[in-house]
This record gives sequence, structure tokens and C-alpha cells, in this order.
Amino acid sequence: MNSSLINWLLVLFVSFSWGASFMFTRLAVEEIAPTYLVVLRLFLASVLLGPIFIRMKDLALMKEQIPAILLLGIINAALPFFLYAYSAQELSAGMLSILNGTSPLFALIIAIIIFRQNTTFMQILGLGLGFIGLLVFIGIDKLSFIFFPVLLCLIGAFCYAYSNNILFKLNHIRSSALASVTMISGFFFSLPLILVEPKGFSWDISPEIIFAIFFLGLVSTGI
Repeated sequence: MNSSLINWLLVLFVSFSWGASFMFTRLAVEEIAPTYLVVLRLFLASVLLGPIFIRMKDLALMKEQIPAILLLGIINAALPFFLYAYSAQELSAGMLSILNGTSPLFALIIAIIIFRQNTTFMQILGLGLGFIGLLVFIGIDKLSFIFFPVLLCLIGAFCYAYSNNILFKLNHIRSSALASVTMISGFFFSLPLILVEPKGFSWDISPEIIFAIFFLGLVSTGI
């Protein structure tokens, strides 16, 4: 009973911290460019996780999985973080979270088409209802006006879905160590984005935005 309660509390905490990330992302991009937000977010997560969780025995296991881990850094961190941050300049936090909720739908599609997973009629029906629900939430009449940022978020959700299949194949590596290395590689992959960012970085940002950045990096991404 105690173990079950702890698990439920952990799930609720993850839901809170991950859900709040869309609100803080929407808030932060009002003052700083998405590229800087992503770099800072991944840097803070890397600094928090790396020294605590990465051990030599973990690195020895990861040596044979370097391509997959580097890919995770891109599609499970750097790229989706950037896509959602960029879209947050036009979409609300609620819309971002709804679009992120399509990840399980994409995960099922990927599992069926790419990994040839057996499926049932009820799963296909659920998949269809999920996308219909998405259109209801967004509104068909609004879709033409916000199509591009919505598309970027859906690509981000697809990245999360595909990365889940990669994570499943790396379950022999400790999840905490794998998460840490993913954040670090994502940080290094996000750094070149600064070179193409037309908007300069300014340290003159409000305390609320500083709090949002640290919450995103340490809580939503790290913890």
C-alpha cells in the first residue's frame, strides 16, 4: 500500500512538473528567444543530473549504444524543446499541453507501422477518437491560422513518441544515468542554434522569467 501510494504521488508530481513546463515556457519566450531558453534549460538539467547519476559502469554500458544515445539527445530533448518553445510564441500553454498529449497516439502508430506491433480494433478506434478529440480541442476554424506552430508541436510529440521506442531498447542501462547523458548530449546539440538566432541575449530579464527558467531546467527537465 505504501509503495503504491508513493508511486501515485510520483506520477502526480511528474504530471504537475511536466504540465507546468508549458506554462513557464510560454512565459519565458516573452522575454528571451526560444534558442536561449532551450540551451539554458538543458544546461541546468545537465548540471543537476550529471554529477549525481553518471557512473563509470554506466558509461561502459553506453559505449556500445552511442548512436542511439546521441539520437535521444536530439529527439528526446533538444529538438522537441526547441519546437515547443518556438511555438509558444503563438500558442497558449493549454494548447501546447494538448498537442503534447498526442505523443501516446504517435507512439502507437510508430509501434504498429515501424515495429510491427500487433494491434486490436479497440486500439485503432482509440487512436481515431484521440485525433478527433485533438481537432475538437483546437477547433477546425482556428487550424488554418495557427497551422505552422501546431505542426511544429506535433513534430515534437512525434519525436517523444519515437524516442520512447528507443528507450525501450536501452532498458539495460540505468534510467537515471540514461536521462542524464540524454540531457548532456541534448545540451551540446542545442548550442549551435545560438549561432543562427537573430535575437541577441540580454541579462536584463525579470525575476519571474529567471524563476521560470530555473523551474524548467531543474524541476520540469531535471527532476
